[in-house]
Amino acid sequence: MFEIEIEKGVPQPDAKTGKYPFRQMEVGDSFFAPLGSSDPNPFNTYATAKRIKDGRKYSVRRVDGGIRVWRVK
Repeated sequence: MFEIEIEKGVPQPDAKTGKYPFRQMEVGDSFFAPLGSSDPNPFNTYATAKRIKDGRKYSVRRVDGGIRVWRVK
């Protein structure tokens, strides 16, 4: 068995930007992800939007040719 050492003062790396620009969006902004892109499943995009727990709200809809995400709050 190995021992895990607790370290203090190690800086956390910057948050991963990811493939979607959720954190750069302002209320009223939207983006389009075409079907056949790296993530054509609307549920995956919706789940990603729901994981953001900083008070922002997003609406995800399937539209002709892909998925559109709006920042609503």
